[in-house]
Amino acid sequence: CVRCAIRFLCLHNVQLFNLSEDELVAFFHSLPETSALRLEPYPREVAPCTLCLGILQDSRERKEPMYRAQLEKSLKDCKHHYKNFQFCLSLPFASIVREMVLIKQLEHDLKSSIDQ
Repeated sequence: CVRCAIRFLCLHNVQLFNLSEDELVAFFHSLPETSALRLEPYPREVAPCTLCLGILQDSRERKEPMYRAQLEKSLKDCKHHYKNFQFCLSLPFASIVREMVLIKQLEHDLKSSIDQ
């Protein structure tokens, strides 16, 4: 998916992930290092990204209302005294394993192409 491609460019600006997929594709193609590569959006309806398991695949406009509604409902139902909270996420372990496998494969492929 587009966001995983951006992730593996080692760009650590979290605000990039708030961009739409079309904006991310335009950003990707504007980088000098990626001029020879072609990147196109891959909709989740076709299949979830095999690397992030579809977690990063949907746009913010699509995800945020769904999660916001779920959070608001849960907060109202729990009857806690405090209304402020901190929201923390953790990735499924499978996505971390897949990421490490991909990194090792890229290292191997790049080393092989450099050695030739």
